[in-house]
Amino acid sequence: MAIQTRPPIRRIDIDEVQERIKGFVFVDARSATALTRNSLRVPGAIHVQAKNVDEDTKRLPRDRSLVTYCTCSDERTSTRVARQLKRARVSGGVSIT
Repeated sequence: MAIQTRPPIRRIDIDEVQERIKGFVFVDARSATALTRNSLRVPGAIHVQAKNVDEDTKRLPRDRSLVTYCTCSDERTSTRVARQLKRARVSGGVSIT
């Protein structure tokens, strides 16, 4: 039986992180209720609720990668919004896990 090895995880410093995230737009996918419970946000994030994705996509850039986030323990809301944005053909979206 062959032993499987995991690929190494490359570490990056804060300067590289800051440079890489310049190309991302963060999308706060929390409901209005969740946002009221915890108003902390990623600076510059655009609030898009799952129930309003069709309307809110007009405020999102189409030429940058979108990163959705929420405060659900299973990332359910951010994943749902990322899928809706993908179906709406807004820039490639990923959900923070």
